[in-house]
Amino acid sequence: MAATAPVILDLSLLYGPVLIGNSIAIAFWGAQCTLTIFYFINYTKDPTLVKAWVVLLFGLDTAHTILLIKGIWVPLISQYGNFEAIAGVLPELVYQQSINAVVAFMAQCYFVRRIYIFGSKPIFKYGVPALLAPLIIWQVVGSIIYTARGLSFKEASQLSSLSHIAIGVNSSAAAVDIVTTIAMCTLLYLSRNGLQSTDRLLGWLMISSLNTGAWTALFAIITVILALTTPPEDILYAVTNFPLCALYCTTILGNLTARKYLRNPRGTTTASSITLQPISFRNSMAGNPKINGQVDKSNCLSPIAEDATEHQVKPLARGEYAV
Repeated sequence: MAATAPVILDLSLLYGPVLIGNSIAIAFWGAQCTLTIFYFINYTKDPTLVKAWVVLLFGLDTAHTILLIKGIWVPLISQYGNFEAIAGVLPELVYQQSINAVVAFMAQCYFVRRIYIFGSKPIFKYGVPALLAPLIIWQVVGSIIYTARGLSFKEASQLSSLSHIAIGVNSSAAAVDIVTTIAMCTLLYLSRNGLQSTDRLLGWLMISSLNTGAWTALFAIITVILALTTPPEDILYAVTNFPLCALYCTTILGNLTARKYLRNPRGTTTASSITLQPISFRNSMAGNPKINGQVDKSNCLSPIAEDATEHQVKPLARGEYAV
C-alpha cells in the first residue's frame, strides 16, 4: 500500500513574522511590568491622576499582548492544519491595531506636552503641538478605519487592500516621534546657561529624550519599509509593528521612573536637588575679623551666585512630571 505524501505548508513568511513580533512584544511587556512595580514603589507621592494613567497604560498593553497571543493560538495550535483557519482573517490581530493606536496617541500627547512645558518661544510652545496634532489624531482615525474594514473581510489576503492606511498610520507615528525628539533636544540645548550642575542635568535629559523617541521612530520606519518592499501576502512588517504598543508604554514608564536619577545622576548634586536656605549676611559680617580696621569679606557667601542657582531651580521644578 503506497503511502500518501504529506502536505507541507511553508508558513515562515506568514506566521513566522507574527511569532517573532509577538515574542518581542511580550519581552517589552515584561519590562513594563518591572517598571510599573518600580514606579509604584518609588513614586508614592505622585498625583492620583498620574498613577491612574500608568495603570491604564499597563491595562491597555496587557490587553494588546493577550490579543497577540490569542491571534496566533488559533492557526498554530487549536486549528493547526486547517487551511481555512490559516487563510482567514484573525480578528484579534486586527483589533490589536486599534489598541496600538490608542497607546501611541497617549504616549505622543505626553511627549508633546513636555515640549509645551519646556518651550519658551511660541514656535516650540504652540507651533510644534499645532503641527503634530493632525498627525497624532490621524493615527487613531486611520486605525479605526483599518479595524472596521479589516473585520469585514473573510480572507487575510484582502487586508493588503488596506496597506495604504497602515503605511500612512506608521509614517505619521515615525514623523511625530522624530519631530518631538528633535524639538525636545533643541529646547534642552538652548536652555544651557554655563552652570555645570544645570548643564549636566540638561545633558542627561537630552540622552533620555533621544532614547525615548529614537526607538519608537526606528520601529515605525522599519515597519513602513517592510510594508512597501515585501509582497502583500507576506507580513514581515509584523516583526516591528506588533511590539510598538509595548515599546511606547515602556518608554513612558522609563521616563517616569528615571526622574530621581536624572535629578541626581551618579550621586552628584544638581540644580534641581539644591535646597536654598536663607542667609544672614549681617551675622556673617559681624563674626569676621577686622584687618586694618576693615572687615575681611573673603569668607562671605556671594548673593549673586545664590540668586543664579535659584533662578535655575524654578524652571526645572516646573517640569517635574515632564522629564
